[in-house]
Amino acid sequence: MRSMLLALAIVTQLTRVPIAQSPDRASFDRAIAEAFAPVFHQGMVGSRYDFITSFDFDGDWVGDNNWDNAAKPEFPQRGYVYYAVSETPTHYFIHYAAFHPRDYKGGELTGAMLSQVLRRGVGASTRIQQTGIANDVVLAHENDLEGCLVVVRKGATLAASEVVIVETLAHNRYLKYQRDVTLAGTVGTIRVDGQHPLIYVEPKGHGMAAFSDQPHPVAADPATVGGDAAAAGGGDDPAAGGGLVERLAGLVTRVDDARRTINGEQPEFIRVYRFTGSAVDPELTDGEIGYDLLPTFETMWARAQRVPNETYGEAQDYGRRSVTAAAGTPAVRTTELGRLGSSFRGVQGAANKARPPWGWFDMTEPDRPLGEWFLDPAAAVLRHFPSSGIDVHYLHQPFLGITRTP
Repeated sequence: MRSMLLALAIVTQLTRVPIAQSPDRASFDRAIAEAFAPVFHQGMVGSRYDFITSFDFDGDWVGDNNWDNAAKPEFPQRGYVYYAVSETPTHYFIHYAAFHPRDYKGGELTGAMLSQVLRRGVGASTRIQQTGIANDVVLAHENDLEGCLVVVRKGATLAASEVVIVETLAHNRYLKYQRDVTLAGTVGTIRVDGQHPLIYVEPKGHGMAAFSDQPHPVAADPATVGGDAAAAGGGDDPAAGGGLVERLAGLVTRVDDARRTINGEQPEFIRVYRFTGSAVDPELTDGEIGYDLLPTFETMWARAQRVPNETYGEAQDYGRRSVTAAAGTPAVRTTELGRLGSSFRGVQGAANKARPPWGWFDMTEPDRPLGEWFLDPAAAVLRHFPSSGIDVHYLHQPFLGITRTP
């Protein structure tokens, strides 16, 4: 053990941000993503703005025309979900990301306007501004990307492997679930159909949680999502904003109640999205909606390299990120990520508020590196589940230049 630690300390490799991986491994990544693709239960309130689709549903990668184009029937919103796979000796880590052209928390007709009013209303509070939660809990905005992380304990084959942990992203909070029933207040239970986790996607804001016969608000009541007050944004933790998240969520609820008549919303109902390998137009079927998978690496990641551009309105210097690689001689692998697109270009409601997976964060973990949940999922999940037995030495993490053949 001591000699291995010494080797890790000495053998350090520096690489540049990766832009390609082998076709064989890309095919294997897709096979993994297909094997454990979630069944998404999408909440609907009578609007096509809750359909899960691709960023380029309108035929281009321009970010600031998606709000308007989402209203045009000539642009069908066929079912697509983005995926990314990484691997250690013990587990697969699969991120799934669902895109919606609009986050319309304030409603179809009033969302963008209410966003501006609410921004002014909360802008007077220095404490709210310091937490950074006002824009992300209250405001509607152009483009929306929320996701989930499915953690699979490896078996001899994919068929023998097993989903053990699922974490979801809901309004800049990671909600935590496991297969086994637990009494832990911060962890809920995930249900599966075979090896396909059941995920709920709320309407309008599109936060994700475990499906437990919703509809009910995501992360509004900790008991409904299997979390505690801190996980739901409550409590007195200054880093989490104390009870501000809950109070702002209550403000949103009151505004929602007041504007339902204006927007003509119907009671919430569920449309089920199931992986079929075929991207179905949800407006052409009354039953389940088939979805196909798109590789994040070759789509959103590829376009994040030279920024800003028509897709990304903001960029950030990610500097260097280091993880340990298990393939060959164990080594610290440091990747020079540099400047990457960190927010999608958008102008409606609140500008440039939707983020790609490497821009995701949990606002109750303010000291963690931006995008850690995506770029180093093994370490993030092991921190959340210390007894999970996860090996954090990567065999495969293409976003940091660590690849292996199947």
